[in-house]
Amino acid sequence: MKLIQIEDLLQKKNNILLYQEEVEDYYQLLSEKYKCILLREPTPLKYNLQKCVKCVSNEEDEVINKLNQPELRDKLLEELGDDILIIFFNHFQVLTWRSAHTLHTLWQSGQVLFFCSFNYHFKQEIYKFYQTFTLINKEEYEKDTGKNEINITYPLYLVVGILIFLAYLRSASTAAIATMLLGAAWFSFLMVRSMMYVGGKV
Repeated sequence: MKLIQIEDLLQKKNNILLYQEEVEDYYQLLSEKYKCILLREPTPLKYNLQKCVKCVSNEEDEVINKLNQPELRDKLLEELGDDILIIFFNHFQVLTWRSAHTLHTLWQSGQVLFFCSFNYHFKQEIYKFYQTFTLINKEEYEKDTGKNEINITYPLYLVVGILIFLAYLRSASTAAIATMLLGAAWFSFLMVRSMMYVGGKV
């Protein structure tokens, strides 16, 4: 994705996510125009919040080091005022629920944006924070994970269900057509449901 498109996403207050790329090159490009900080890793969270506060504040290190995480978060937002800070780090997947929640509240303030990268799947517990990101190299991610492959399982189940329906019709008695049709449809439905259940467990 071109830099101008990334900047457009940032202007819209969207967080940016990269798959299997490092954020350092983008940091070098964007730090010339925006207030940015490169953390490299998302943990430890308290240490990173201290670095962010020191980046935007003239407060003494001794004072900053005594603050706890909620105080550091509030101090950061207070010092930013109307400015926007873009926080860069790799290894998004190592975030825990607690750290992701804290970073999410920073983003919700409208004063902090994130530019991150990840290498493999992350925990479901940080999905809410992940939803605030735009994956800018989605094609590479889908190619590596097979997310864009066509799932033919359900169409296959449908075809098999129709074949079962036709086989049932052929073998059933011709004396009671109405009952036969109803029974065939119900039997096919049960077979398809059974296949979907078993297929979903494999």
